[in-house]
Amino acid sequence: MAFRSRKDDSTDAPSGTRGGGSGRAGHRVRLGYFEDFTTKTLTYAIDKSVKMATVRRGSVDDVREWFQLEEIDVALLPAWDFMKVGRLSMVPGSCLSVVGPSNMFLLCSKVLPTEIRGVLADHESYGGRSLAEILLPSQTGIHPEFTRSSEPLTPEFDFEGSEYDAFLLTAENALLADKSRFTWVYDLGGAWHSTTNAPFVMHVWGCRRGIDLRGVEKEIVDAARASMTFLAEVVGKEQERLGIASGLDLVYQKLLKTDCGPTEIAALRRYAQELAKVRLCRNPQFQTYRPPAAVGGAGFAVR
Repeated sequence: MAFRSRKDDSTDAPSGTRGGGSGRAGHRVRLGYFEDFTTKTLTYAIDKSVKMATVRRGSVDDVREWFQLEEIDVALLPAWDFMKVGRLSMVPGSCLSVVGPSNMFLLCSKVLPTEIRGVLADHESYGGRSLAEILLPSQTGIHPEFTRSSEPLTPEFDFEGSEYDAFLLTAENALLADKSRFTWVYDLGGAWHSTTNAPFVMHVWGCRRGIDLRGVEKEIVDAARASMTFLAEVVGKEQERLGIASGLDLVYQKLLKTDCGPTEIAALRRYAQELAKVRLCRNPQFQTYRPPAAVGGAGFAVR
């Protein structure tokens, strides 16, 4: 399908866009990503590392929209979105995953597990919600109804005054939550690992099948490695933003893993199988990216 851009990158590029070329005319790979608390170790140095692509940064919703409109060719996506879009190739070498109890995905309940009827899910908790829908029926026997919150479930949220029985907290909101306010706290990442003996892959780089990334796949991996060299800077800025004095260096070093090898690929396939079992995705399939065979000495054009 032709590149349909709301504004050509070569003139008056929108904020968050950089890189030369002019869409179809320049045949530059178009890369999109979002940056939040969890992804900093993948993306913090991306502008310094990725030279062979036009780069756009936005919110998770922006990246979803750009990908759906085919305005980008490769994108950092939550693993849930990667499965839902379907027929994508995963760029190997770099992803974001957690192993075991991590405080990244928490189900925090005001009542006993058997009394949970309604769950308010953090507004960007798609991966956490899918984990809950996979794990809760088999491990607790409950099938609660989930509602997406219109606002982040920060520590300042009025949990006690809410009509919901439980809350699905993710990333920084889960990490900073006062667990003593709840009757039952369930670490979904830990439950996933105890059930599957696999990490939970949170975010991956996905591209359309048939796309020639022209070396950008290597730059994506280099960006993650380079981002880790700025870890002290990342930790300092995030601790200041969140208003905490210490502790995030251990989170980034020990909880959030950025490598993507056979273990992570196998874990992602297991995730796909579990999603299919509970009918959250219809037969999700993916493959790992390999550069297309050269034709006449040149790679496939980006379309």
